[in-house]
Amino acid sequence: MSLRISLLAALAPLAACASQVDSDHQGEALAEISGSVRNTRSLPIADGSEVVVVWQNSSGSPDLTGADSVEVQGSFPAQFTLSIFEPPADALLNDFNGVKVGVAYIIAGVPGTNWSNDDEIESGLLGMDVDHLLVYVPDGVPAGSDATLLLHSAPAPGFHLFGVHKLTDEESAARQECIDQLAEETLDAVYNECGGPASFDDFVPLDTDLATPLDIELIDDPSTIDAPNWT
Repeated sequence: MSLRISLLAALAPLAACASQVDSDHQGEALAEISGSVRNTRSLPIADGSEVVVVWQNSSGSPDLTGADSVEVQGSFPAQFTLSIFEPPADALLNDFNGVKVGVAYIIAGVPGTNWSNDDEIESGLLGMDVDHLLVYVPDGVPAGSDATLLLHSAPAPGFHLFGVHKLTDEESAARQECIDQLAEETLDAVYNECGGPASFDDFVPLDTDLATPLDIELIDDPSTIDAPNWT
């Protein structure tokens, strides 16, 4: 589809941030996500890999940061479980007309990568889950708000996993034709009459929510990753 974002472009504004969790952390995890990491690289991974949650604030200037990470150990395919002990900072939450929503990519990278350095992003990024996004809503999503249109649901406060539906060229063209015929191109009309924007992927609520198994593929060229294009 058109306007598919480049993963490297999406992660370029990242601010360097270490994991929030260490071996001395005490307390109950707010959320846990689990899955597997598959290695299809022909190139070796000298320093291993880790799974990192990367939040994106698209309302205003993009502002991204790694929130939590877990080292991937063992032979591939390797299993991982990432526990999240803190919500994303308020500055990393998108503001949709007064409703705060955090959206994060789930990526794999070389441990110790400085995500604020373009060269390190290029060499440190190994893969991502292209079919899921992590969502955080601090206060829930009121029915009828712009956020319910984006998320196709009104999730309760807390963390949630969403699926990603990537539009086919035919679906994108049909939506654009519908949008072009709208008497007034309001957000409500775009979603309720045409199904949503023609250029962006859809959030898909999941019955399995945080229990949904994730899948990350490590590849040689991360610039070819078809990253979720949600904004």
